Amino acid sequence: TAQKYQGMVFSLLVTLCAVVFRYAFSLYVRDCLKFSSTYNGYMTSYKAILGAFGAKILVRKVNELGATPNKVMCWSGIILAVSLLVISYVEDSIAIALVLIPITTSSAVLRNAITTVQLISAGGKYGTVLGLNSSIENFARASGPICVGMLIDNMGRRAPMVFASFSCIVFLLYLAFVSRKQQQQQEGKVKE
Repeated sequence: TAQKYQGMVFSLLVTLCAVVFRYAFSLYVRDCLKFSSTYNGYMTSYKAILGAFGAKILVRKVNELGATPNKVMCWSGIILAVSLLVISYVEDSIAIALVLIPITTSSAVLRNAITTVQLISAGGKYGTVLGLNSSIENFARASGPICVGMLIDNMGRRAPMVFASFSCIVFLLYLAFVSRKQQQQQEGKVKE
């Protein structure tokens, strides 16, 4: 049961990160970069295309490599955290388009790995785990826009991206803690 909750914590942190990024990015390109609504639409479509096709190819390649879900989550989380910090300082449309590649692909790979962990830990109770996960994701989706508004109003336009990166770092720290705990449990079983 502890693994079920670990997957839900992973999901909460990553979904919150994604929602904050999504809302903050739209405001950033509209208000700070002065992109027209049409150009903002192009950027949103570009993100969706990257997420749909680029990530699908990358997820397949990662699965073919046979990396453990924890390693995949670790590397994807690192790439996502760094990319979110970078995009908060980029003010050129071409550079933004380039930084969106690691953001969308690492996010998709990360979500795939989290879902894998949740399904492995479900122990046949997929409906319960996925239902709780859906509730947690809805909470993150509801609280994300509020966080973005408060962060921009109180700390400036870069704050939401830094917050999203920070939530990725918290995710990575929690993942390291969980991985270490699992490793200690396995070592204990081997000694017995």
